[in-house]
Amino acid sequence: PSFDPQTPNNPYDPTPLRVGTFDVSGELTITGGRSSNINNASGGSSGGFGRGRFTGAATSDWSRHQLRLSSAADLTFPSGGAEASVDVDLQADVRMDLTEGSDLSFTAAIGAATESASSPDASITGTDSPLLKTYLLGAAYNRQVGLIGFQLRGQLEATRYDDVKIPGQAAQSQVQRNQNIGTFGGRINYNGGGIFQPYADIEIAIGRRVTALDVNGFDRRYKGLRGVVGVDLDYEVVGNSMLMV
Repeated sequence: PSFDPQTPNNPYDPTPLRVGTFDVSGELTITGGRSSNINNASGGSSGGFGRGRFTGAATSDWSRHQLRLSSAADLTFPSGGAEASVDVDLQADVRMDLTEGSDLSFTAAIGAATESASSPDASITGTDSPLLKTYLLGAAYNRQVGLIGFQLRGQLEATRYDDVKIPGQAAQSQVQRNQNIGTFGGRINYNGGGIFQPYADIEIAIGRRVTALDVNGFDRRYKGLRGVVGVDLDYEVVGNSMLMV
């Protein structure tokens, strides 16, 4: 799930419908094809597949504050009895305008996806790939003081795996693969109105598995620190061409 509730609309997005104070849009895409590795795994066989994808969003058009609800679903149906895969995401973003130049944003999201058979983390082969569920909560505070912008943000993400079914055996628990990730960061940038806008960004990430070691005996816990200093380029090139005969 993405965490950017203030991203402007893409000009090529579907034209929205007006429902009350919300702009509602949706898109459905159906495709089909053939793959030399329909199972997406080592030694997989070739075969055809069908795929359907739906995306939808509802964005408020209020004088203050904003609420955006979005969803995406991707279903793939291979031929030859191969396992179908699903990838579904639901997200809600809220922006609260506090004072002039400051706002507070919240994000909540949930997702579910079938794990790929070629995933390097998958160590148990069963009749069905486990379903990976993701839960996310995030918040960000943005403040503009003169030409200086500040941001403080935090995000908590939890991943959970369903049990794996194995013929003739009890379901294998995947609890050792479940993990929680916390990310906290801040950003400062200079908005002088010119082409170049310098910024500095720092982020700390802490990952913890529900159990200390994974199924292979490796410790997958980690801590990370990332710092970036850069320049955003705010420049638009506009032109035209003409051919006269």
